[in-house]
Amino acid sequence: MVVFDKEAGSSTNTLPPFPREDTPLLSKPSKLSSQPKTFANVFIAIVGSGVLGLPYTFKKTGWVFGSLMLFSVAFLTYHCMMLLIHTRRKLESLHGGGLSKIASFGDLGFAVCGPVGRFSVDVMIVLAQAGFCVSYLIFISNTLAFVFNYSGPDRILGLTPKSIYLWGCFPFQLGLNSIPTLTHLAPLSIFADVVDLGAMGVVMVEDVMIFLQNKPPLQAFGGFSVFFYGLGVAVYAFEGIGMILPLESEAKNKENFGKVLALSMAFIALIYGSFGILGYFAFGEETKDIITTNFGQGVVSTLVQLGLCINLFFTLPLMMNPVFEVVERRFCGSTYSLWLRWLTVFGVSLVALLVPNFADFLSLVGSSVCVALGFVLPALFHLMVFRDELSWFGSVLDGCIVVLGVVIGETQFEFGSEKERNLVGSMSCSSSSGSEEDDEGIDSYRKGGYHAVRVGDQFNGGRYVAQRKLGWGQFSTVWLAYDTTTSMYVALKIQKSAAQFAQAALHEIELLSSIAEGDPMHSKCVVRLIDHFKHAGPNGQHQCMVLEFLGDSLLRLIKYNRYKGLKLNKVREICKYILIGLDYLHRELGIIHTDLKPENILLCNTIDPAKDPVRAGLTPILERPEGNLKGGATMTLVEKKLKRRARKAVAKISLRRESMGVIELPKSERNLDGIDVKCKVVDFGNGCWANKQIAEEIQTRQYRAPEVILRSGYSYSVDMWSFACTAFELATGDMLFAPKVGQGFSEDEDHLALMMELLGKMPRKVAIGGARSKDFFDRHGDLKRIRRLKFWPLDKILIDRYKFSETDAREFAEFLCPIFDFAPEKRPTTQQCLQHPWINGSTSNQSEMKNKSKVEKVNVGMSNHQIKVGK
Repeated sequence: MVVFDKEAGSSTNTLPPFPREDTPLLSKPSKLSSQPKTFANVFIAIVGSGVLGLPYTFKKTGWVFGSLMLFSVAFLTYHCMMLLIHTRRKLESLHGGGLSKIASFGDLGFAVCGPVGRFSVDVMIVLAQAGFCVSYLIFISNTLAFVFNYSGPDRILGLTPKSIYLWGCFPFQLGLNSIPTLTHLAPLSIFADVVDLGAMGVVMVEDVMIFLQNKPPLQAFGGFSVFFYGLGVAVYAFEGIGMILPLESEAKNKENFGKVLALSMAFIALIYGSFGILGYFAFGEETKDIITTNFGQGVVSTLVQLGLCINLFFTLPLMMNPVFEVVERRFCGSTYSLWLRWLTVFGVSLVALLVPNFADFLSLVGSSVCVALGFVLPALFHLMVFRDELSWFGSVLDGCIVVLGVVIGETQFEFGSEKERNLVGSMSCSSSSGSEEDDEGIDSYRKGGYHAVRVGDQFNGGRYVAQRKLGWGQFSTVWLAYDTTTSMYVALKIQKSAAQFAQAALHEIELLSSIAEGDPMHSKCVVRLIDHFKHAGPNGQHQCMVLEFLGDSLLRLIKYNRYKGLKLNKVREICKYILIGLDYLHRELGIIHTDLKPENILLCNTIDPAKDPVRAGLTPILERPEGNLKGGATMTLVEKKLKRRARKAVAKISLRRESMGVIELPKSERNLDGIDVKCKVVDFGNGCWANKQIAEEIQTRQYRAPEVILRSGYSYSVDMWSFACTAFELATGDMLFAPKVGQGFSEDEDHLALMMELLGKMPRKVAIGGARSKDFFDRHGDLKRIRRLKFWPLDKILIDRYKFSETDAREFAEFLCPIFDFAPEKRPTTQQCLQHPWINGSTSNQSEMKNKSKVEKVNVGMSNHQIKVGK
């Protein structure tokens, strides 16, 4: 954040002709600091970007547990800082030198352990400082992407918004990091501090106001499983031990330095605790890893986010100076090296590009590097210097701190690199999208966004009249409309008006038009496009599509059945319809859907007849009802918000009942015999021609094929993978793959690991054949960061977890497993799947025939036996 934000230089072998990293900027070297100035310097040295991840950490740990952990880390950090000071004073008293002889952490390491000590401190400082700079770049790029691409496309010219802003900052950072002296950066440091304190104050005020309005449900204790996560973020937030020796050297009253340091640490802990608690209290379970992204797109919140970005942007070169001091001393004899600095900045930027989550990265750096630098080395140095003078309690205390630091670092490595994983835990209730339950948000009704529709609104010259909203997506809202020309109900899809959404709509219309032309009898199990036109509104011009009105999605059917899984005869019937649709798309049209999932497959009829306007005998609304002048969209959103709060309240009551020992009988699956499961494939917003692919990253996460993750090219077989995932979800009620980000590994790597736990090791040729293979696999085809895999084949999962019979499990697994082949070219086509015995029911029939034959033989034998006895 500023010159004293985290570490400083580690060595004083030679004095370069410009100020060193341990030279305070707020006071001249020749003038010692007063107690107030020392207090300010300590504050500047400690407070950094780690504070921004505290609300998210409190969400995970619980606000009481998180607060206790935060204050404990503050006390332990203060204790270890004092250990360094006592160690230096002892060594200088033994050698009779002045304070200038041991001016930095690295010098102290050399005095205690020789070159090994200095090397250890050097390595830790480089890793810590580079880690801090990575976190700064993550924050800057993610925040700018959020502010300026709030409702924009996922990719621009093939690049994510995050990568565009990160590389946009890169040339400016090269220039700032080329400045050889910290003195020239001093004005930027002070400016950054002022901006940072102001932004923190605004955030905390906003938190209080939001909390007083919302008062979301909160948890006090998150459990021991998140202990190391919270500890890592807390350690990161308080890291600044490398500046303590220079600060004490510059203090006028050295006898009172310990008291000033204690007061500063207590004050910082109080600010940290308040910031974390208020942020969590304001947003509850919706708290994001970067708290400022919770504030939406208002003017004040945007200014706060930009202010913090400016702060960290100008702080980054200050943070990189200790790294430059170490690498230039190690590789260039302490001479200035421009190319080495640029190479280091490039490496830090690359790492920032690959790290997905800000708060998780803070935890990783804090619980590994910062623990070693802040706890292990100070306690170890103190123990080595005072080993003959310490009481048994002092020796044990130092030893315990060393052991604690090693355990935390080792546990972090264990959790991150060789995480114990469980396939059962990865399976969770459907589904991947909240579009059927959540609302699209009022903020999206603006220029370039959604069109605000009211019941009775007319479209396309009065031909279509809006009846009620059916749903929404990232690009559009969908309304039930009445076609006054044909006297039929239709689905009216109204796209956002921004240019990129209009272009996406034209692409979808192109695909849907081809689909409709090739299916005049409407028998191919794919949604039918009836009409398309443009509609001008206050937010711009919107592309509109008129589609046939269909029923509920398969996701809604799964939810209706209480996530119990459908009977296999129903699953078989639905799978056949999906395959007919995919076969038409793949074989006859050359179209890849690229986003097949339960939400994008609709029943031809509604589950509840009352929701079908025809079966319910509803009279169409042809005029706007009176009293609906301010827009039904806003009122609907408010009503949905109230309903969601009611559902959360019911869930809390249910949890309390469970905690009190009140056991509720599990709900059984519903009877679906009266529901017509004929269905159609819908939503071609992400579809493409097989010979004209648009995007590399396709498919919703849980239904994504391995070749898409590895970027090894894709074809029709990606739809088959998604189909198999959907079939499993229909039969069990659970998603097959639900990957998560972990400590030290990404969501993509976890996804690949889950696949290998189910299907066995990925063939080396497939594993190393993609553009991103090196991110996940070593040259042998093994995952780099997740080593322990627990193989649990599909048929065993069906039997053990879902209580399938052995016959049903075997037959269903025999149908799905070939579709889950890691090699895309080996997966069966839609035609081959349609001819499979399981789809046609012949496997069960053959089994029944065999059983029937056995029974008949037994009966004949019994009859003969009775005849013989009769004689």
